[in-house]
Amino acid sequence: MKHDNDPANYNEMKHITFGLDSNPVTAIPVQTHAEKPGDHFLSFSEVYQLWNDLECRYHDLKMHRNTRNAIRLAIVLGGQRPYEVVNTLWSDVNFDDATLTVRAEIFKTAHAHVVPLTDTAIDILKEQLKNKQGPFIFFKTSNPQEAMSTNTIAQALARYRDKTEIRYFNARDFRRTFKTLGGQIGLSKEIRDRVQGHAFNDVSSKHYDRYSYLKEKREALETWEKALRLKTLK
Repeated sequence: MKHDNDPANYNEMKHITFGLDSNPVTAIPVQTHAEKPGDHFLSFSEVYQLWNDLECRYHDLKMHRNTRNAIRLAIVLGGQRPYEVVNTLWSDVNFDDATLTVRAEIFKTAHAHVVPLTDTAIDILKEQLKNKQGPFIFFKTSNPQEAMSTNTIAQALARYRDKTEIRYFNARDFRRTFKTLGGQIGLSKEIRDRVQGHAFNDVSSKHYDRYSYLKEKREALETWEKALRLKTLK
C-alpha cells in the first residue's frame, strides 16, 4: 500500500501496482520471542581462539583468506557490522589518515561513519590490497566486481562452529562482544557507542560531524587491539 501511494515511486514504478486495500500479514501473530534483543557475546578466551584459528588454522578449516580477513577486520574495528565491512570500497580507505569511512548509503543511521584504523587493521587491508581485483576490499571470488555476500561469512562461521567446541555465535555477536568486553577493559559506554556509530540525540550530534571524537575513538580501538594482541601472543 505504501508503494502504490508513495510519490517517489509514481514516475518510475507506476506500471507496477499491488492494489492492496488491507495488510495481508495482519493475521500473523507477532513473534515476540524473536524480536528480543540478543544478549550473546564471545568471551575473551573465545575471541582469542577464533582470532588464532583465523590466522593459523588451515589443516582442517576450509575458509578463504578473503573471508578470514573480513571477519578479522570486523572484530578489530570494534564490531562493525559485517554488511558494512564487505561493502566497503577501496575509495573509502585513507591510509594517510589511517581511517575507513562507512558510507551513508550502507550505514544503518544513514550518516557516514568514520572508523580509525589501528596497526592490525592496516595490516589486514594491505594484505587485501595485494590481491585487489575490483572496487571492493572484500569481493566475490566468482565475480571480483561485486562485494562479498554476508552469507559467505555466515556459512564460514557455521563450518567453523562445526569444527570446534566453541559456543554457538554468529557474526552479529561481534558487535555485542566489543560492547561488553570493551567495558571490561575500561572503555566508557559513550566511546564504545561512538566507535560503533550509534546515533546520539544531543544538539552537537544532530549537527553531525563525521570526524567528531576521532581521537577518542582511535585511542579506544588501540586499547581494544592491545587487549586482543597481548593475549594472542601468550
